[in-house]
Amino acid sequence: MSDQRYAGYTLRTECPKCGMPLPLDRPTRKATCGQCHADVAIPEEVWHHTLALFESADRPTPGSVLTQSESIAGFNIHMQLASTPPCCEHCGTRYAIDELATNAAQDFACTKCGDPASLWPAPTWLTLHVPTLRQIISTDPGGATTQEGAPLDAALTEEPAPVAMPCPECAGSLRITAKHERVVNCQFCSTDVFLPDEVWRRLHPVKTVQWWFARFEGRTAEQKSQDRYAAQAAEAQAKKKVRAEVAFGKLKWAWLALAPFVIWQIVAIVMLLRGNIGSAAVPYLVVSGVLYTVVVIVGARIIAIADNGSAAKSAFWYWIGGIVGMSPPVAGLIFGLLATLLVVKKREPNPEEPALGVGRPVGYAYLTHCALMQTLFIASIIHG
Repeated sequence: MSDQRYAGYTLRTECPKCGMPLPLDRPTRKATCGQCHADVAIPEEVWHHTLALFESADRPTPGSVLTQSESIAGFNIHMQLASTPPCCEHCGTRYAIDELATNAAQDFACTKCGDPASLWPAPTWLTLHVPTLRQIISTDPGGATTQEGAPLDAALTEEPAPVAMPCPECAGSLRITAKHERVVNCQFCSTDVFLPDEVWRRLHPVKTVQWWFARFEGRTAEQKSQDRYAAQAAEAQAKKKVRAEVAFGKLKWAWLALAPFVIWQIVAIVMLLRGNIGSAAVPYLVVSGVLYTVVVIVGARIIAIADNGSAAKSAFWYWIGGIVGMSPPVAGLIFGLLATLLVVKKREPNPEEPALGVGRPVGYAYLTHCALMQTLFIASIIHG
């Protein structure tokens, strides 16, 4: 499927010489004012900004028109932007662009009303900043033959017919063309004749704002950024899956480390409640701490593999949790309950959250550790 996109534009600014409206009927670095005939240099930034706007997230949806005014490079630009295919300015018929050359300048005509138009490849000074820009389409003829920077209008291909008028001083016949200035010297009586508005407008028709079009093709900068993000996310997910497979493959060692710790804790809890440990409580707790440390270290290493983290940090925080588990009964019971919730919520295997799955043995160890500590408090109350 083709990824061609068409944008329609109208642009207007003000002539810096006379202040009159200056239509911009195509991307060009020079425009001619229709009132004072001054050549106005149009900064490239104006075109870079307006063309890139269509390739951004702010582009209008099909069927809608974006209208805005803003200052660009010192020019007040009044713009309309639409997501629409190129069409005739007279009858609205869509141009048969697909049947025309895509890499060459060409004049053509509307297939319905015959109104002339033109298209040409996007110039390099535009594509360097808007890489997806491919083609410019104008509803005026002459785009295939006009040099870069020259004004593009009907006068380039069809000059208005001369106007004959009498000299107001000697009645001599004056033949006026579009090349004459507003004040004409009579060849018969040498009188300077100021041309009437009707004659001047006939020879210099006012240029009005009209639509021109641009064809874009290829991935936009935003889409390329999204592609890179998606590729990075897919790569990260693949690495995460590999880490999960390795971590779950080593999980059996955490279960093996957990087994003697749990057995020892159960024995210690029974002995505490029966009051049979007595002065041997400290050695029991030391052994319990050693076995808990083994579980924490093994589990932390596996968790570090799963989440690409640090085994030392994981072990440190589980040890902090172990110290908290030795808190007074209320706090210890609360943290024991939280550990129970974590154990219940953990699923294995779960490649999406591998650290939760492989951390389950340490969760059980922490829960059992909290149970022993709270039993110690309870036994000390029961047995004085």
